[in-house]
Amino acid sequence: MSINDVVNTKGRASAKNAKYSKSDITFWRMTAIFAVLAVYTVFELYAHSSGANVVVTNGIAVWGSVLFALGAIVCFVLGRVKGNNALGILNFGFASAVLVALAVFLSLTYEISDSSALIILAFACAALAFVGYSFSRDFFLLSSVSMANIVLAAAPRLFVYSEGFMRDITVYGSVVLSFVLCAAFCVLALAACNGKSEKLSNWFFNFGYVRRYPLFLLPVVCFAVSVIRLIAPAFFSYSIVLAIVLYMVFLVIYAFDSAK
Repeated sequence: MSINDVVNTKGRASAKNAKYSKSDITFWRMTAIFAVLAVYTVFELYAHSSGANVVVTNGIAVWGSVLFALGAIVCFVLGRVKGNNALGILNFGFASAVLVALAVFLSLTYEISDSSALIILAFACAALAFVGYSFSRDFFLLSSVSMANIVLAAAPRLFVYSEGFMRDITVYGSVVLSFVLCAAFCVLALAACNGKSEKLSNWFFNFGYVRRYPLFLLPVVCFAVSVIRLIAPAFFSYSIVLAIVLYMVFLVIYAFDSAK
């Protein structure tokens, strides 16, 4: 294949992808995500039902997660070689991300004590993908950090480790990791807000600078949920609800900002 063939191939792929609007891309990708999510939900509900063949479902979970992980690697490599736009809307990069998510969630099938929590988390990840396609990068990063902090806060109550070393690691390590994640994001947000690096500010606020206080308030509140779990476990559920309600308030605020 000559260099002209390579250039023409990339040009055709770019032209093919360019004919789709952002709303088209969001619609078809979210449709694909929720189709996969529906199949996954059916599997999880069956896997945790009283009539399930645990040997079979566990085998599907284990080998399925391995195959999806290998598929994600293949798609990633093909995306680097052929370009992520080679398949149009559902490109190699998108396929790789979906396969990674499937591999992770399948591997957690019998590691989470409550199957409904795993399904809710899968839907939350799908919602996070929608935020990524529809909102500014700063709010997507804020949403990712907030979701990660809430998952870390709830981790000791979700995983099946009831006692021993792994239980202690989950209980205390999740708090440390939540603090590190919160602090790292706040430092990044502060650097972007200061505007000393124009490149960083433009990347972080890709829709333009709008608000500052949610970038620091929400991560701190979500980290506080982990602390409350340790020092006042009776108020843990209320703190999670408060963090989620606060996030929804900011979601509405950012939605109105984006509509302006």
